[in-house]
Amino acid sequence: MMESAFNGAVFLLLGLQLPSIVGGTLHAAGAHWWLPAGLAVAISVGLPGLRWIWFSLVVRGSLQRAHQRGRMPGQPSPALTLVAAHHGADAPRGGGARRAMTSSSFTCGNAR
Repeated sequence: MMESAFNGAVFLLLGLQLPSIVGGTLHAAGAHWWLPAGLAVAISVGLPGLRWIWFSLVVRGSLQRAHQRGRMPGQPSPALTLVAAHHGADAPRGGGARRAMTSSSFTCGNAR
């Protein structure tokens, strides 16, 4: 309960400061306003992209080994990787990726 209250307070404080941070940054950039805006877009696209690459290489490899050892009935599908990578980013403490990997609709890419 306390964790949720502190989490909410942090996001409230960030939200209250965000207009002055963005306004000050764009004002300081002057005619080159596109540079900080472009960096923000690059970071916003790059971080989920890096997460997807990590998830594709590391976790999909682990799922592939589990399939080869007989612990997973079908090979992991690309949909499993995509859903688990995205879902884990939204879940608190990263538990969402684990739930997505064990959901019945995505566990077996080729199993019938």
